[in-house]
Amino acid sequence: MESREPNGKRPSEQRIGCRIRVKAEHAREAALLFEANGFDPIWIEPRQDGNISFWFGKAPGEELVRIFNSIPRHFHAIQAVVVGDNDPFAEKAGPPGVKPEVTRFDSRPPY
Repeated sequence: MESREPNGKRPSEQRIGCRIRVKAEHAREAALLFEANGFDPIWIEPRQDGNISFWFGKAPGEELVRIFNSIPRHFHAIQAVVVGDNDPFAEKAGPPGVKPEVTRFDSRPPY
């Protein structure tokens, strides 16, 4: 798995819509599922902890949810939702200049 950026440099934060961190043992299958569903990451980051982060560009919130849901939950190393100031999250973001609310979900099974 390699970066999809033509210049080989990490994309700027302004271009990122979401990052999905996948457990190393599921990274290859996740990449195939993203591709099969028509989602093309703009950057693939191997992390020091062994996980792989797939970075996707700006998109409407509904598409970001479809990207997130295109792989099984147990593939995710971290599940987090950052509520920003763009639809469909705008009503939850609060006034301009306020840091977004962050909600984390543990990806481990409840047993």
